[in-house]
Amino acid sequence: MQMKRGEILVEDYNIGIVFLRIWMCFEVILVHYWSVHDIKNMPWYFLPFESTKMLAVPVFMIISFYLVEKDFIACDLQRIKKRFKRLVIPHCVCVGGGYFLLFSITDFIIGTNWIENGFSDLFRQILTGTVSCLCPQLWYLEVLIILTALFFFLFYYFPKDIAIFVIYVLGLGAIYIQYNGINYNLFGGFSSDIKYFAGRISEMLPFAGIGFGMAYYKVGLWKRKSSVKIVLGAFLMLGLLYSVELFSELPVGFAYQGAFYIMVAPLIVIIFMMLPLERIPMALKKAIISVSKYCFGIFCIHWAVGKYFNFWLENQGLEVNTFKECLLIMVVSLLGSFIITKISENVKFLLSLAGK
Repeated sequence: MQMKRGEILVEDYNIGIVFLRIWMCFEVILVHYWSVHDIKNMPWYFLPFESTKMLAVPVFMIISFYLVEKDFIACDLQRIKKRFKRLVIPHCVCVGGGYFLLFSITDFIIGTNWIENGFSDLFRQILTGTVSCLCPQLWYLEVLIILTALFFFLFYYFPKDIAIFVIYVLGLGAIYIQYNGINYNLFGGFSSDIKYFAGRISEMLPFAGIGFGMAYYKVGLWKRKSSVKIVLGAFLMLGLLYSVELFSELPVGFAYQGAFYIMVAPLIVIIFMMLPLERIPMALKKAIISVSKYCFGIFCIHWAVGKYFNFWLENQGLEVNTFKECLLIMVVSLLGSFIITKISENVKFLLSLAGK
């Protein structure tokens, strides 16, 4: 059977990274819709989820720049344009406008009053991605777009070595302004939608640089040499970082600041990158890859799914923001992402036929 152009073989995937994307996608849902009232008395099997949920976004940023390092180095304009299109269109049109339309209809029919300031909410959502009454998680896309533009600008207009040097200087500078309070003092006085978007640019910059650096220095190839030793070493480092108070004390910021996240997030990526998951059955590999393809869609729509779940549960007098609810949100969001993707593919196909 012939491969389609651009098709990636199952063997070309790092299954550990693919699985990590799915897990971190679920962790994002936990951040937004899981309320933990008593961490000390929490059942042990919930601890891995609770202890890593705030690492989801840093891990996603690392993976995002790890996967596109070659495009930056090659200054592949077409692939960068495709990346911008893939980020901007869902953010501005499908999600920002979609949420606004969906919640406006819900307000009109049920009287929920989810939209607080009319079209002003939509404008601020598109501008910052952090409007709480719409879909505040989309600040991540805004920052991802800005950092992608920054990296491409550096590699397009400067020699490779200079661009890499500037990225590392900017990353170290971003850490510096987190610890001396400049970042928080600069943006902390603004409204919540502006400060969390603008303040997190410097918080995400080190993770983008780390992801790029991991690809540039071919960390993935370490797996061929001594993956067991690397995984054990990374686990020991994680244990140290979680147990030493020096690293867990964070500077004031906007949720992702400080050395703890900068050290722990790459270790998690390395652990999953080195795991020998290529030995699992082929059917399971394909299932993991298939689910991971809808992670971006899950990320985009889970906020609405969770909001409707909470509305229904509260009206039934049932408990909200439970772990079980988050599992349901994940499943429904996966199904919704699958349906939206298939509709989009069919629309594109029909438009292509109409254009012939």
